[in-house]
Amino acid sequence: MLKLFFASRWRSFIDGGMPARAFQKASALLGITPIFYIGVRSSLASSPNIAGIENDLSESDCAIFYFGSPVAIKDPDDDNTYDIAKSCVAIGKPMLIYTARTFPRGNLASSGLTAASTLIDSEAEFESQLVSDFKRLFAH
Repeated sequence: MLKLFFASRWRSFIDGGMPARAFQKASALLGITPIFYIGVRSSLASSPNIAGIENDLSESDCAIFYFGSPVAIKDPDDDNTYDIAKSCVAIGKPMLIYTARTFPRGNLASSGLTAASTLIDSEAEFESQLVSDFKRLFAH
């Protein structure tokens, strides 16, 4: 069974939905094992949690990242998701990046992430896009 890793610093969409909920629904529709971390902050980088994150990332078939609106969290700079995504690049792990329309996409490039990202406006759109992307990525 495929395992997909999901990480996001952002806990919710502006409309009150959860990025993880869309990820869970899309995973269930496709029979994929979801592994997810929400609220990934830089302050976690030195905690025991980082070992679990790194282990789950290495065991996954693909990593999914969501970067939301900077107004939705108190400290948008306290985000370890960038470092986790850069780990994917370093180990050659397939990944998909999604951003809220209000997310300053230049932040991805300035943090060293040059992979294409998909704009997301709602939880329903995110779920639909995930299903479409999963099918495209894992079509056998």
